[in-house]
Amino acid sequence: MNNEEENNEHKDDALELNVLKSKLKELEKKFAGLTYKYEVVANNPYNMEYWVDENGKIVYLSPSCERVTGYPKEDFLNAEVTFDSIIFEDDKELWESHTNLAVSANQKPIEIRITRKNGKVLWIEHACKRVIDSENNFRGFRASNRIINREKTTRTELEKLKEKLEQKIKHRTIELIKLNERLLAEVDERKKSEQTAFENEQRYKQLLTYSPNAIIVHTESEILFHNEAAQDGRPSAYYCRHRRSTCTRRSEGKCRES
Repeated sequence: MNNEEENNEHKDDALELNVLKSKLKELEKKFAGLTYKYEVVANNPYNMEYWVDENGKIVYLSPSCERVTGYPKEDFLNAEVTFDSIIFEDDKELWESHTNLAVSANQKPIEIRITRKNGKVLWIEHACKRVIDSENNFRGFRASNRIINREKTTRTELEKLKEKLEQKIKHRTIELIKLNERLLAEVDERKKSEQTAFENEQRYKQLLTYSPNAIIVHTESEILFHNEAAQDGRPSAYYCRHRRSTCTRRSEGKCRES
């Protein structure tokens, strides 16, 4: 190979190297952009986001853990505080049950309380998902903790109002049932009274109609009732409705008290 050919080969190598360098810079620029986007998303979530491996070691923890728990990220990474340690005492049994079951299968989100660094107790919703690698090996949990204090308080108030309303409806229903029973009893009693009155009226009417004495019921101006005996010319007994007394008939259809 002569010098000219060797020089041309070096030029080709240099040109190819420059092309590779240019492509590498483009890839580095794209990677830097992707890295920046990932950091923005990963380091600025509103909720507490984290990933712990199968041994419980924190692989990733978002800075927002301090907004949720009051403890800075470094306290968790240095194991100065653990998430288990800030679970509210009354909710630890639920938390332990959830985490134990989550090893073998994904679980539904749970609502638990935590004690913040300042001692304040907050309600959070904890949701997690098992991390499985390409070889189907368990690699820990990817989890998210969201403050739901306001939602929980509102829901509790709504449940209390609902319970109070149901009690009022129940009480009012009982009152209406009792009122309906009283009305039905009154209607039944009135029917019985009306039936008794009707039967008495029929009984008295029969007594008056078939009495051997002549009976006439009248007002000052007209005769309201007379029985069969009154048509036979027997002595008449008058019942004056205007005086409500018995009278003996006199001439011209007038009457006087007996």
